[in-house]
Amino acid sequence: MGNKRQTNFEMIRILAMVLIIIHHIFVHSIEPQLSQSDIFEGYEVYDRLMIVDFARSFGKIGNILFVMLSGYFLIDKKIDMAKHTVKILSEMFFATVVFMLAGAVHLYFQPVYNVLNLRAFNEDWWFPGYYIVIIFAAWIGLNRYLVDAGRDKFRIFLIVLFAAISIAWIRNAMSVVGLTTIAMGIFSYMLGGYIKLYNPLKKLKGIWLFVLIICSLILMGVSYHIYASANMNAAIATEQPFYNRDIEGYLECSLPCIVISLSLFEAFKRIKCTPSALVNSISSSTFMIYLLHDNRYARDRFYMFDWLSMIRDENYIGLISGILIILIVTFVIGILMSKLCNITMKGIRDKILNL
Repeated sequence: MGNKRQTNFEMIRILAMVLIIIHHIFVHSIEPQLSQSDIFEGYEVYDRLMIVDFARSFGKIGNILFVMLSGYFLIDKKIDMAKHTVKILSEMFFATVVFMLAGAVHLYFQPVYNVLNLRAFNEDWWFPGYYIVIIFAAWIGLNRYLVDAGRDKFRIFLIVLFAAISIAWIRNAMSVVGLTTIAMGIFSYMLGGYIKLYNPLKKLKGIWLFVLIICSLILMGVSYHIYASANMNAAIATEQPFYNRDIEGYLECSLPCIVISLSLFEAFKRIKCTPSALVNSISSSTFMIYLLHDNRYARDRFYMFDWLSMIRDENYIGLISGILIILIVTFVIGILMSKLCNITMKGIRDKILNL
């Protein structure tokens, strides 16, 4: 792709970040409130809690889309591993310093516990390490092997890896040595690369992509209802005062998440749009937006809304409004931080070169 950005793919990156932020709002504030509250009383399957189950899957879909994009654009390229790593580490360091300053100001006016400091560098962010390992695997030989293997071997590799991360026994065996998450990431990377090299869905009509997404959501809804009903029946049988409403969620390897991610990716890939400097600028800031919202200090800000009451009262306008406010504020601040980080790092690089 070089330096020329394709706006339809940049839109995928923005959509992925929106899905991840929504996921974190639910996982880090709504679900803890749900597990500690008796606001939903009695033995009843509350269908509106299904949105918590859907929101949990959004983050997995967003992660898959991000890594698929990397696979799509890097599978047949020579990867500059040093550039990737330095960029990630520099933005992480910059974000850590910004949050240290914000936490110091906050501590001056009000006691607060969840602040960041240099001792916690990368303690709150798991994705950067995960991403570097995936790109490193591609750099040391995965790209070259997959390109040289040909379509049939590439497809077999995809199928076998999907089986490895989908079958619980194999997945649990890999988790003993910490390979499960990495294997899931490599599968997403390979999926993006396979689409780039062979375009396997080119004959599939666009309407079927929409149908696949809707069917996946329906199946997820039915699955949630069965799961909640089983928990309720178990609580009744053991005479518990209430049933377990905790949401298990989905893994990246779950079929609904993969199908929805693949359908969204293919749909956006087919969009023909003129280049947009605004979209490309927002997209280039997504990593800083991720760092901005997914840390212990920022998560506490999610509690400014009474999410559970909105869900209980079916106040969906309030729920959507609260999510939109967090999205807009996070994106605006994240974009500004990203631009400031770029200016700062460029100044540091120029200074070092001059020295």
